[in-house]
Amino acid sequence: MKKIIFIILLCVIAGCESQYDEYDLTGYNLDGYDREGYTIWGYNKKGYNRDGFNREGYNRKGKYNPEYDERLTSLLKSDVSTEQQEELTAQELQEKLIAQEQQLKELKQRQKTIEQKLSIVEILEDPESFTYRDSNIVVTLDKVYVKDGCLYAEMTLMVTRDTVIIRPKTCKKIIHPDGSVIEEIPQGIKMLDNFDNSLGLGNIEPCYYGYDSETGIRPKKSQLFTIRFNNKPLNNTGWLTLEVAKDVFGNIGPFSLRIPRTVIIHLLS
Repeated sequence: MKKIIFIILLCVIAGCESQYDEYDLTGYNLDGYDREGYTIWGYNKKGYNRDGFNREGYNRKGKYNPEYDERLTSLLKSDVSTEQQEELTAQELQEKLIAQEQQLKELKQRQKTIEQKLSIVEILEDPESFTYRDSNIVVTLDKVYVKDGCLYAEMTLMVTRDTVIIRPKTCKKIIHPDGSVIEEIPQGIKMLDNFDNSLGLGNIEPCYYGYDSETGIRPKKSQLFTIRFNNKPLNNTGWLTLEVAKDVFGNIGPFSLRIPRTVIIHLLS
């Protein structure tokens, strides 16, 4: 009789254990743990997730890992009410909208910066096509670019002859009777499009006046000139022509440089 009672007890105990180890279709047993010992929220009986962090973001050694903030926040949402979830969702949505607006603003600013950089077009074709030379000097058109609605050209003047000092005449002064300078006016340079529209000379830096008393450019030395025109080319411009009068850069005679559309196409908006 005792043996029968003992066998019955063993069956009951075995039945309880099998019931404990029984997993439903979701993969969890009656106590809510999966086969690896984690609840549906990802925590084991000691309160740690699979990465070894508890709900407060600390591991067993008490070290906090901020990288789990977002994951822990999503897990903790299960403990808040539906009303709190809706409020949190609305707040997150507002934060996302603000972040997207900021990203869009930054992207527009970055695009503007890129466009300004791209608008500077290096002349990569045959340099001789954009060069004037005579017995004294060499003048090279280096860059053409658009900035703030104006067209800019950068030109380098180099003195090649050993026995001359070149004194350019890029500007003239308007003098007041008392001797003071009223205005400095750039001169001697035109930029025309293929429709014979002048883009309007705005400024030349630096200004040289061609005076004998003025410090000039010595042999084997060079000077970079930045020329601003008041307008940028039209969208359907085919080419530009840069016209330089005699003596502007110390050149013996006038010259012109033709800038094809292959160079200026990137300048057009």
